[in-house]
Amino acid sequence: MIERVIRAALEQRLIVLLAVFVLIVSGAAAFRHLPIDAFPDVTPVQVQVITRAPSLAPPEIERLVTFPLEIELTNLPGKTELRSVSRFGISVITVVFEDRINVYFARQLVLERVLQARSRLPQSAEPVLGPVSTGLSEVFMYLVEGPTQSLMDLRTLQDWVIRPMLRAVPGLADVDTLGGLAKQYEVLVDPNRLTSFGLTLRQVTAAVAENNQNAGGSYIEQGGDKLVVHGVGLARSAADLERIVVTAHKGTPIYLRDVAQIRQGTAIRLGGVTRDGKGEVMEGIAVMLRGGNSRDIVSAVKEKIELIHRVLPAGVTLSPFYDRIELIARALATVERALLEGAAIVILVLYLFLRNLRGALVVAVTLPLATLATFVIMQQVGLSANLMSLGGLAISLGMIVDAAIVQVENVERHLSEQIQGRVLSMADRLPVVLRAVLEVRRPSLFGELIIALTFVPLLTLQGIEGKMFIPLAITVVIVLLSSLMLSITVIPVLAAVLMKPHVTREGGRLLERGRQLYRRLLEGAIRRTRFVTLAAAGVLVVGAALMPLIGREFVPIMDEGSIVVNLVRLPSIGLSESLKISGEVERFLLEIPDVRSVVTRTGANELGTDPMGMELSDMYILLKPKSEWQARSKDEIEEQVRRRLEQIPGIAFGLSQPIAMRVDELVSGVRSQVAVKLFGDDLEILRAKADEIARVLRQVRGMSDLRVEQVSGLYYLKLDIDRAKIARHGINVAAITEVIEAVGGGIGAGEVFEGQWRFPIVVRFPEEWRADVERISALWATAPDGSRIPLRELAD
Repeated sequence: MIERVIRAALEQRLIVLLAVFVLIVSGAAAFRHLPIDAFPDVTPVQVQVITRAPSLAPPEIERLVTFPLEIELTNLPGKTELRSVSRFGISVITVVFEDRINVYFARQLVLERVLQARSRLPQSAEPVLGPVSTGLSEVFMYLVEGPTQSLMDLRTLQDWVIRPMLRAVPGLADVDTLGGLAKQYEVLVDPNRLTSFGLTLRQVTAAVAENNQNAGGSYIEQGGDKLVVHGVGLARSAADLERIVVTAHKGTPIYLRDVAQIRQGTAIRLGGVTRDGKGEVMEGIAVMLRGGNSRDIVSAVKEKIELIHRVLPAGVTLSPFYDRIELIARALATVERALLEGAAIVILVLYLFLRNLRGALVVAVTLPLATLATFVIMQQVGLSANLMSLGGLAISLGMIVDAAIVQVENVERHLSEQIQGRVLSMADRLPVVLRAVLEVRRPSLFGELIIALTFVPLLTLQGIEGKMFIPLAITVVIVLLSSLMLSITVIPVLAAVLMKPHVTREGGRLLERGRQLYRRLLEGAIRRTRFVTLAAAGVLVVGAALMPLIGREFVPIMDEGSIVVNLVRLPSIGLSESLKISGEVERFLLEIPDVRSVVTRTGANELGTDPMGMELSDMYILLKPKSEWQARSKDEIEEQVRRRLEQIPGIAFGLSQPIAMRVDELVSGVRSQVAVKLFGDDLEILRAKADEIARVLRQVRGMSDLRVEQVSGLYYLKLDIDRAKIARHGINVAAITEVIEAVGGGIGAGEVFEGQWRFPIVVRFPEEWRADVERISALWATAPDGSRIPLRELAD
């Protein structure tokens, strides 16, 4: 069969050359549309359940929200892992499934269980599913900047202009937000005025909610026309809220402005962003849909940003500080350089040994053609191009040209034997080429198949290892099979068309000496077979003995061009102080000559997929171009960063890279390459044992960063309501809890509509009533007889 294929290819040379042209065009088109990323996505099939409960402390979040949901999600079919994080105001549960489970089916299973558990959750808890994304979906990060705009204005533009327009980009799962000040309307109730008018906090909240709504009255017919009845009562400004009537006393209305101050304020924040020690900034994050093409998506995001700039106010800009395309470009440049260098070496070596430029070019053509054929097949089977799959091309260079080298060398020899002082026509060369190719086709065919079979075991890997190495194995097999098909179709045709009979030259004096040296070594080895065998066995034993001393790594560490520092402070730290420390650290790190900029993300993001506490920060250290470095290597820069961070008291830190950090977190749930987890019921014992383990691990040679995760240390102002005391005054628990909510984030009471923009309304106490413990305990609940009872007399 192979002989018939080769013979048909030689007879139909024009068709084969046309097929080569089609392959070049289709291969180039396939590469343009091939999903490309810098790193293979090793994220397992997982679904996040994000529950926000702004009024609950971490222990209550764990007990009232996380635990009931975990019970419901325990026995899901195909589930392999269940982990959760409970922090102030937010619970995030991650459900990991087997790779065979479709992600959308997994989301359906999780959603059904969440709906079943919804009735057992607190009324303020709102569970939702996280976006259909992966740990590597943050492909583009930008800062919203404007010299004349406040953080509240920038956040408003992000929420109502930038984010809706970016979400229209195909392939984006969502657009996340971090930092800025979310605008809201605040009704700052004066407790003394409430008492003077005989009102309660509940009456004010109800009045705001009831006086801020529209009504539909169907329609009426008049004169043969239909008139839609529509009552408009939505508040559109602070003035509308001020004119709300809370109650009336003997015909005199008591307006909301009589008992409260209405103003534009900002919502309670769980995170913020700083840059270069100059203060806070506003950040947006484009989150790619699972399985998306990051190159195309980021390109589309950039095009959309150019359009967004046209509708933004003058001076407001979107400045990217993390762009996945830059990393992709570096990865592709590395693979491209390897391919070009390999092709150049192949051509040079072939020319030196064959002394035939035409034959060297025939072999070299195999490299791009096999690569283009691989791109076509990768697109058809849905395989993405990344550092691992494209690396398979780089390591296959020598194997790709094996068969072509053997064939060209044999064709060269046969044509040289047939020269006999005459010029061979094409009709004379065809049978010579056919005979030469058939002589070596069978051994070269078996050689390629055997090499391809050596990669088959990699296809059986599971989990993260499988996601990492299976693309490499598949790519190598595809490129080998592509080169095999080229060797029985294209290579014989090119050899017949391009190669000409000529007198064989030996290749020069240097190659001749090399042949003679090799002959003497070979003859000596044959005469001393026992010595050679013992020497080979000795090398084998020594190599096996040295294996434990060789460093091991899951994958080669990829230089992503930037550094990420995970900063950890005391759990009790507030957001303002945490951002202040971040700014000081940024200014300190900017003193390093090779650092271009520093952007720090502190606390939780808006989507809730990364529920960091206010004591945690991800500090992105952006470096200057490598040509401008004063340091000799990136390791030297990292050492400078470590030395400077060690001088700052009150922080712990670890160094990583953006993608590497996410991969580590996916493997173990923590942002480090090696993690030790302890399980038990007593947090104090766990913390003590963790400190003991840390002292031992610090003695490990090669340890660079080590920290113990904080699970305690957050301070509480706890008001334990005494039911016996409130019963004597006829006060219920709700009357006290609403006072506590008004002290904190406030009580939601609807929204104000400014055109197409909506901003929440919260009822709360002014700042002076929340200044310290004494002021809070002096607040009161109103008894049915109108008397004021301070909280310190109702709760401990």
